[in-house]
Amino acid sequence: MTIRDPMGDGIAAGWKVLDASLPGAPRAMEADVVIVGSGAGGGIAAEILTASGLEVILVEEGPLKSTRDFRMREAEAYPHLYQESAARKTRDKAINILQGRCVGGSTTVNWASSFRTPASTLAFWRERFGLADYTPEALQPWFEMVERRLNIGPWQRAPNTNNTLMRTGATTLGIPVGEIRRNVRDCWNLGYCGMGCPTGAKQSMLVTTIPSALGRGAMLIHRLRAERLVTAGTRIDALECWSAWRWRRTECIRDRSDGRYAHAILSWRPAPSERRHCCCDRSCPIRMV
Repeated sequence: MTIRDPMGDGIAAGWKVLDASLPGAPRAMEADVVIVGSGAGGGIAAEILTASGLEVILVEEGPLKSTRDFRMREAEAYPHLYQESAARKTRDKAINILQGRCVGGSTTVNWASSFRTPASTLAFWRERFGLADYTPEALQPWFEMVERRLNIGPWQRAPNTNNTLMRTGATTLGIPVGEIRRNVRDCWNLGYCGMGCPTGAKQSMLVTTIPSALGRGAMLIHRLRAERLVTAGTRIDALECWSAWRWRRTECIRDRSDGRYAHAILSWRPAPSERRHCCCDRSCPIRMV
């Protein structure tokens, strides 16, 4: 079976992908929408918005590593693909947080388990955050759309011995069991999902929605950290960013005023009669600085 690398092939074909840590990266850019983060939310938003005809820029703090870069080695994967080399913890240090920091975000390094948001969680969001529209009924068509897009379905392979024993025990105790739902296609069952999928079987944003958005003209800027939204009253004027990796390079550019590394400004410029939505879902007319 031929292993495809959509990102590598697309870049070779001329997709707009920039590494902000390299010298000569542009200092200011414009688009209809800037999306911060390229994980599950950012990747899907980029695909939908570009399909709607909007000019989109994706900003990702981590590096771009594609299918051909994944070699199933922890020493390479942890520092390059995870926040804090997979050592990020909760404030009390009790729980490790395996959070991705790479193009595709955590979808690049998770184990492909794909669940709909539980009704109890949606109820908490409605009560705590006022998200009145977040009901299972309202979100069902969106869940179904994503499940179709990412080929999410029950895992068909026979369970191994320990999972078979767990199923037997749960059934004996009257606890409902079922096959886990995963976003995979032609999975080789290598067991190295957390290192990045070397076969492209895991339907992460890296091989699905991001290539789709880039193929429609979106731009991806990686190794660029979003620092703050520049506002004027209730209007967002710009997104201020800096290269989180530039300090590693001897040719880094410094801001002479205070010694900090140079900033990049990404912003939107709609037509006077238009109103755009940024990724935080605020309605805001935004101009280029």
